[in-house]
Amino acid sequence: MSLLAGGILLLENRPLLAGLLFGLLTYKPQFSVLVPVVLVATGHWRALISAGVSVLLLIALTALLFGIPTWQAFIANVPATSHRLLVVGDVGFGKIQSVFGAARLWKLSVAASYTLQAALSLIVVVAVVWIWRQPAPFAIKGAALVTGTLMVTPYMIDYDMALLAAPIAWLACEGLRNGFLPYEKSILFLAWIFPLFARWLSLFGGLPLTPIVLTIVVLAILRRGSTTSDLSVRPRSLARLEAV
Repeated sequence: MSLLAGGILLLENRPLLAGLLFGLLTYKPQFSVLVPVVLVATGHWRALISAGVSVLLLIALTALLFGIPTWQAFIANVPATSHRLLVVGDVGFGKIQSVFGAARLWKLSVAASYTLQAALSLIVVVAVVWIWRQPAPFAIKGAALVTGTLMVTPYMIDYDMALLAAPIAWLACEGLRNGFLPYEKSILFLAWIFPLFARWLSLFGGLPLTPIVLTIVVLAILRRGSTTSDLSVRPRSLARLEAV
């Protein structure tokens, strides 16, 4: 969480350092999928280049320390590991909190599960890029990126929802600063408490509700972003009217 949230917080003022943190995040690559998309969409080229360089340096360093065969073995084992986790379900589909995991828990085929995951991921990517291109507070943009990151990966375990701490904190700060929107406090409480029960609801109740909860959080972020964007545009509009 610290790498992703830290990179977001440093992006505007320290893009090279932000890129370094984003690059280090590739140790868990499923949580770095959205970052380059946002960096490209918003033109943060320095951070993007820094992230790319840090990834290459990390690869070179590990190859130097442990040898190239380590990387060869890693790449060779990726398909088998992916098959065990996502097709066979060695970890248990009740623990996987993505749409893919929910579909597999409900006995859908692998192809159908991937299709549902891809459809949701596309919608989330569009929503996150949209909010990043709005004149919204950076905290709102960061909250969208972190929450969206949890939604676009098919392999997200319940303990990974610790990442929600950052969006909860950022949205709470915006609420305290500008006033909470209707039901916003309830949504933040739901995002905070739900990870405690997500696994048990899936394993024992057959109710993988995490995608629904994350969707509610994303909608709250989009609403907050739209509201603050309108507020930031309104003064300029009034200034033009006054000038006329």
